[in-house]
Amino acid sequence: TLKIEIKEGGSKVIAPQQVQSVFVKVYLMNNEKKVLKKRTSVKRRERSPIFNESVIFSVPPTSLTTVQLRLTVFGVTEADDGGPRITPLGHVIAGACTTGKGLRHWHQMP
Repeated sequence: TLKIEIKEGGSKVIAPQQVQSVFVKVYLMNNEKKVLKKRTSVKRRERSPIFNESVIFSVPPTSLTTVQLRLTVFGVTEADDGGPRITPLGHVIAGACTTGKGLRHWHQMP
């Protein structure tokens, strides 16, 4: 079980006042290929959205050395034609094959 809490503190891609909604996609990746994905609920018109949701992927113990988790935050703004425009705001990758903070986060998971 992976429990995520994400606090979005602003974006350099889109001005925070333009973002109408925010959500997170969680990808289970194996050898850098997306295997499964799940999505959080959409937080609408919140300046600092917090996602406190459980995301569950079943992974055999033998695959733990090759899988990664990628969390991508998306912002929804209004496009020029009035429809929604979904833009990635940032991402983080954690897994045994990563380095730095991503690897530290992976080892901190129970």
